[in-house]
Amino acid sequence: MQEAFARTGSPPHLDVEAIKQRIVSALINDGAPEKGVGGEAADALEVVANLFSALLQDAMVAKGAKTHLARLQPAVHKAALLDPEFFASTAHPVRQLVDRIALVRDGRGEQSQRRQARVEQLVSAANQEFRDDVGVFRPMLAELEQILAEQRAEYAQRVQEVVAGCEQQQRLIEERRGQSLEATDAQLDRSDLPEEWNKWLARSRALEVGQQMMMNATSSNPALVTLVWKEARHNLFVFVDEHGNKANTLTLQQVAMYLRRGIIRTLDDDAGDHAIDRAMFGVVDRLHGEVEAQATRDPLTGFLARRFFVDAIDAALAGVEPTSKAAVCAQLSIENLKQVNDEFGSETGDGLLAMCAAAVEKALRGKDVLFGRLGGAELGVFWPAGGVQAAYKKLQAALPQLTSVTLKLDDDDDDTVELAFVDSVSSARTARAVQAEIVIGVTATDDSLIQADGLLGAAREACDSARTMGAGSIYVAGSESEQRRVLEQMVSYANKALERGCLILLGQRVTSLVEADLPPALHVAISARDRADKPIPSHLFAPAMARAGNAADIDLWGFRQTLAWMQAHEEEVETYALVIVPLSSASMKNEELPQRIMGEFMESPVPPGKICFEIPDRDAVENLSEVAELINTLKEFGCRFVLDEFGSGHQNYDYIKRIAVDYVTVKTAFVNDAQKNPKDFAMAKSINELVHFMGKKTMAKQERGAQTAATMREIGIDFLYDLTEQAQLAP
Repeated sequence: MQEAFARTGSPPHLDVEAIKQRIVSALINDGAPEKGVGGEAADALEVVANLFSALLQDAMVAKGAKTHLARLQPAVHKAALLDPEFFASTAHPVRQLVDRIALVRDGRGEQSQRRQARVEQLVSAANQEFRDDVGVFRPMLAELEQILAEQRAEYAQRVQEVVAGCEQQQRLIEERRGQSLEATDAQLDRSDLPEEWNKWLARSRALEVGQQMMMNATSSNPALVTLVWKEARHNLFVFVDEHGNKANTLTLQQVAMYLRRGIIRTLDDDAGDHAIDRAMFGVVDRLHGEVEAQATRDPLTGFLARRFFVDAIDAALAGVEPTSKAAVCAQLSIENLKQVNDEFGSETGDGLLAMCAAAVEKALRGKDVLFGRLGGAELGVFWPAGGVQAAYKKLQAALPQLTSVTLKLDDDDDDTVELAFVDSVSSARTARAVQAEIVIGVTATDDSLIQADGLLGAAREACDSARTMGAGSIYVAGSESEQRRVLEQMVSYANKALERGCLILLGQRVTSLVEADLPPALHVAISARDRADKPIPSHLFAPAMARAGNAADIDLWGFRQTLAWMQAHEEEVETYALVIVPLSSASMKNEELPQRIMGEFMESPVPPGKICFEIPDRDAVENLSEVAELINTLKEFGCRFVLDEFGSGHQNYDYIKRIAVDYVTVKTAFVNDAQKNPKDFAMAKSINELVHFMGKKTMAKQERGAQTAATMREIGIDFLYDLTEQAQLAP
């Protein structure tokens, strides 16, 4: 295969089965006693095949380089089979060879064509000469370094020409205007602009020359660019492409808008240098996504399972802008599903349910719309904003399509079920048919005090009311008042708890599952005493505290109290490796937080290296730049960080590479059910492997009465703590 790929110009992507068949054929021809590929060898082939899938789709790798890499496939497969260090060591010659080839850029110039020809020769030599000694790649690496040095020099020369042209043009403009480059532009510093807009303008101004970015990052054709020049007042930003040629000239406002929308995405300083690392993360992320889809989604409808639908709604409610219209939840019930199951069997009922789910998604799909399967015959739809009138109109418009969902049954063969959409029952006269009978309940909330469980409860009650009106009915109800009332009371109490002095600090031990001799950590939680002077469990107080208007002040109180307790209990503190202090969503949005925390450290003898701050995963995603800045600032003091409830369901997990956390807490929903649910076990294990792959440690929480230590050890979790083992920490 190496010899064949040394000669071909357009090599195919090798899949695992094709390689196995070639190996088995060779073993048979050689008379080998074992004539199969399994175990670690099969795993290695699988990983390398997935690596190349990621490499050949990597937007940071040029088209020509992808052709060279594709021709290198057999040699890389062989290296992985011969040497397990290929996956572990970044210094492995074959990994370095792949990384360097991935840096070679396309070009039409004579020098570029000559470099491409030299790389092509090197790849042919690699395929022809590599047998079992990776040392043959070292001279090739040296030559590749020369090729890349020439490429860098050519790139630098072009960038220099672009920058010189920009500066000359700017001088001419300033001379004509008669203005100094140091003049201020009042329009860019207007105080009447929205706070959110000023934030993105500030981030744009902070971009440094040399910053690599992905332009058109949300499109199917992204491009690698580098910022090479900024006008002195930050009015203009000039970017070059991968060859050093001018690619874009943008105003400050354009850069801010593109950053906010994700059209421009900043890259790590060394992101372009390690193609294998990017590919490995992509493989792990993709495999994790496949496991996540199986664990969180109903296999029949493809909708979120109820508990994950609840989590997704709570996450969406937390991120709703105060000025946006009400969030809306609807429950759709297939009233005759039980009858269909009883008369025609569960397979027919499943077919009808799947068709209804497909019709619901097709009719109501839209940005940020969530779909869930709530129960046997119930489906849920959630709009995070827009208001109940808009949702009602959409449901009314979709109702004819939903109520005409019909499953045709083949009379000739009772075992054959044909799934098909028909406009009405009359169009299926030649076949027995079952038609869905739908009722819909709708509810909405005008504020953020409603949680998913209450909203779904109100939608269920509205659906019950629609049922009394007959099939094809929609009933609209208000939000669930009791749930809102209870939470409102708790939020009101939380708002006054700091002023009244009834806040308390609770602590729980976090023990190692890997090293028995490792000192435990102490996890701190904030709660309060109720009017009867009894402590409120922290898991009940936390939702209210997060919604309190002074949540950031409560966080700071908790940090100060923690430092005071540590100072007063030096001997006990010595028994802990770390003290974990949680921060809320409000603190993530507080630009003064790093300075306030550093100020507290300055007045305390507690070493910052003893403190580990806990950041909710959801807030990290929504405030990525602020979180990254907070972490980078406090890490200089020696603090560490844990990302809490990781695995809440994102399109990808690339963001975790941009924040330098040390620990990650696996989503509790997977941990609690891992013992009895294979899908949750697989999901927890997948998260654990993903986190370990990125060089971080994992933590897990177990709820009241649960005994999950053995299962967590099997999964490979590093640390575990019990949510109910809390003791008050008194200074």
